[in-house]
Amino acid sequence: MREGNIVKWIKEQENREENNVDDILISYDFQAGTYYNLYVNKETDYNYDLEHEKIAEIISSCLDQICGEKSAVSPHGASFMECGVGEATTFSGVLKRLDMSKLSRIFGFDVSWSRIKYADKCLRVMNSEETYQKVQLFTADMFHIPLKDNSIDLVYTAYSVEPNGGKEKKILEELYRVSGEYLVLIEPAYELAGEKAKKRMLEHGYVTRLYDTALELGYQVLSYELLHADINQLNPTGVMIIKKGSSQRNEAKLCCPITKQYLERHYDAMYCKESYLAYPILKNVPCLLKDNAIIATKWDVFV
Repeated sequence: MREGNIVKWIKEQENREENNVDDILISYDFQAGTYYNLYVNKETDYNYDLEHEKIAEIISSCLDQICGEKSAVSPHGASFMECGVGEATTFSGVLKRLDMSKLSRIFGFDVSWSRIKYADKCLRVMNSEETYQKVQLFTADMFHIPLKDNSIDLVYTAYSVEPNGGKEKKILEELYRVSGEYLVLIEPAYELAGEKAKKRMLEHGYVTRLYDTALELGYQVLSYELLHADINQLNPTGVMIIKKGSSQRNEAKLCCPITKQYLERHYDAMYCKESYLAYPILKNVPCLLKDNAIIATKWDVFV
């Protein structure tokens, strides 16, 4: 089954139009491995290099600005994260083109555990050991990111906000919350698309008001333009760069997605002592969806 068909079928059964997190989780988990094979095994003629070079150029420019502001950034470099990393087919290509000396901690998450495992495999195969060892992968959703406010210097997305049409405000607020300096959105550009493309985006439940919503929220949008590296001409990609420039910082460390208190790793679980909640680590992947939480008030007695 293809992603669109799975999501469409689920929505028809429940008689609704908008996609939700469960739809996206189910469809993406079923298709896990598809993008990895296309990218790593070169089962497509698509020019990934062009896309990755363009994105890396944008990210590098932002990193240059961040690392020039010494007071707000660790002397070891900036923290960096892709939200909705999928199978890391974009993430790995972008990381290969970045100056690792400017990056301290690197994070990537996805709602699907199976896709995160392929992401781990992709990063190991396609990147250097130095880069691979800097990356922390975990499962989470973009509405409840397990990180504190202003904790990641540069946050970006690549086609992961895409299926969340109608939820632009909530998702933007959460992405902006964890960003410290910049939020870069590489997503369908409804406002810059032609009529046929707009119709297709609406049919698939894609986001259509990212730019307008960012302005309504009062965010400082530095630029919004086409990437000009599209797989599908009926799904043109836009690049929106939002400057936050927060003077406050929190540590780039995983938190409970419910309470936003720091988590500590203990063998095969992560535990939040303030909330008494534990989260499993499945094959070295912290599972940090809200629904993964386990109440464990006697944790300290048995650990």
